[in-house]
Amino acid sequence: MRPASEHDIAALVRIETASYPEPWTAEVFRDRLGDPQAITLVAEAGGTVAAYATATVALQHSQLLSIAVDPELRRHRVGRVLLVALADRCTAAGASQMRLEVRASNTAARRLYESLAFRLVGLRPHYYGNEDAAIMAADLVHVH
Repeated sequence: MRPASEHDIAALVRIETASYPEPWTAEVFRDRLGDPQAITLVAEAGGTVAAYATATVALQHSQLLSIAVDPELRRHRVGRVLLVALADRCTAAGASQMRLEVRASNTAARRLYESLAFRLVGLRPHYYGNEDAAIMAADLVHVH
């Protein structure tokens, strides 16, 4: 795990495009990297970026903005290790809690989050167009 840099943007966009129907652009990633409240980490495998996760921290709260793993490396615990590392960085930045939104139908992601002590705290109707978002939260002390 390491902090993401400008040199990683093409890889971040590649993973994002393979992961989401409405992917972030290179400009969005540049904005995240330039935001002093944002933490963006990458995981490498074989010398290439295999996954990324980004969150913002404001006071004791952090918000997971996005996490994605190269499709060929999914189900190898890369996302789990990356999310724990991000939670540690958010804790070091002063956060004690993390929230996130995930597609209500994304059972694989929800299972991952639940295994890391995230709990359902609400729903946002039509957050993803025609699909609801599950709002999940965790005390960072329990994310490991």
